[in-house]
Amino acid sequence: MNSKACCLLAVLIAFPPTVFAEGSEFQNLDDQVQGAKEEVLQINHELMLLQEKLLHPSSTEVSLFLSLQASGKFSLDSASLSVDGRRVDEHLYTYREVEALRKGGVQRLHTANLTSGAHKVRLTVSGHTDSNSKYSKTRDFTVTKGSGPRLVEF
Repeated sequence: MNSKACCLLAVLIAFPPTVFAEGSEFQNLDDQVQGAKEEVLQINHELMLLQEKLLHPSSTEVSLFLSLQASGKFSLDSASLSVDGRRVDEHLYTYREVEALRKGGVQRLHTANLTSGAHKVRLTVSGHTDSNSKYSKTRDFTVTKGSGPRLVEF
């Protein structure tokens, strides 16, 4: 037996052809797992969209937003929101959030399903003025809900 045949025989003994076949099976299995992961992510996305539609159907949905004027005379610390006498949201603001609001950003405070008709909304904002004195103001609003979705900005 020549040396080339010996080397080939040694390689075949050390790495039989079934090992090479198993490697491709592992690759195939890995591809199937990756495909399954992608399907799970897609299904999760579709379920989230469906959940949003079921929890907040557009015919009864009301979304309440908060924005600030660009004035630097007031620094917002917190906001509290009540709808029909029930507190629905409180938020403490970070420096970055206040800066984003000052630059024209809008924050969604609350989204709810409300029946058609008038609803009492109370918004309380707290913060401090540029002279560092504390400031708090509460305002009552009446939001009238019609048949379609409603967006309200404070």
